Amino acid sequence: TYNNRISRITQARCIDCHRREGAGPFRLDTYDDVAGRASMIKALLNDHLMPPWHAAPAPDGELSPWANDRSLPPNERADLIAWLSSERALGDNADA
Repeated sequence: TYNNRISRITQARCIDCHRREGAGPFRLDTYDDVAGRASMIKALLNDHLMPPWHAAPAPDGELSPWANDRSLPPNERADLIAWLSSERALGDNADA
């Protein structure tokens, strides 16, 4: 659900840019923001255009040496795409 998993991913990987007065062209800090742009976000994730990360990736199984790494690990990308492809359940607010 958004409150259980997706919000944590967007907080860690998206909101630094996609927030009010951020570098991203729109906000992604609420359920409505993310769910409302589901098809576009899904397309960008599938094409590996978002999140932008142009530094060399860490070797498989290793943590990134970059403190500001915003790349999206495969499991998080899969979770986001699955949620965006579904009915986009909000979940329990207590999990937020």
